[in-house]
Amino acid sequence: MSHPFRLPTAGALISSRVAHFAAGSRVYLQGEEPLKIYIVEQGLVTLTRCSSGGDRRVLAICASGSTLGFSSALILTAHPASADAVTETMIRVFDAHDVVHQCSVEPSFGSWISVMLARESANQLAYTASLALGARQRLMRLFAIVVASGCGSRADDGVLHVPTGLTHRDIAEAIWTTRETATRLLVRLAADGIVQFDRGLIIVSVTSPLHLLVASQNPV
Repeated sequence: MSHPFRLPTAGALISSRVAHFAAGSRVYLQGEEPLKIYIVEQGLVTLTRCSSGGDRRVLAICASGSTLGFSSALILTAHPASADAVTETMIRVFDAHDVVHQCSVEPSFGSWISVMLARESANQLAYTASLALGARQRLMRLFAIVVASGCGSRADDGVLHVPTGLTHRDIAEAIWTTRETATRLLVRLAADGIVQFDRGLIIVSVTSPLHLLVASQNPV
């Protein structure tokens, strides 16, 4: 169902709809024509590029407020990466043609687009900069981003459970390491009482230092 969306910075309206994606489901595929533009309203999405040799690398992790597909739609080029929901995710979807048209007729819309593109670039640069950290720190940061998304629920004892579509391979790709290294790191984090990872479910105790990492910085 289509709904009018009012720009935060202007009075212009544009048609949109809200789509729900289950954890692990695909939003769009690398190489596809950018027919839609997306804004993440709740949840997490990864942008992953696959090389001709089959190697996959995560280029960015997009949380609430992130935009997807703006650049491709504006310059009329195929999506350079695939977008996949990490958690249960709610995304506002726009028709790319409508957005491009509004840019030409509504000056305030162009200003809003500029802000969205700047946010998109900043998010990707922040993720790239995080790759300079050690593998354990990169993994901690990944889990901090997931916890900060607010997609989890707490049990009566205060333990946080965050269901995701992540596998050991996905985690390895997200922190740019091997699957074996990612598995060893997960075992160590569990032994240290920081976080447990069980078939996509992230479990964080009340006393875990991961909460301090979430509170002390903006992970995205």
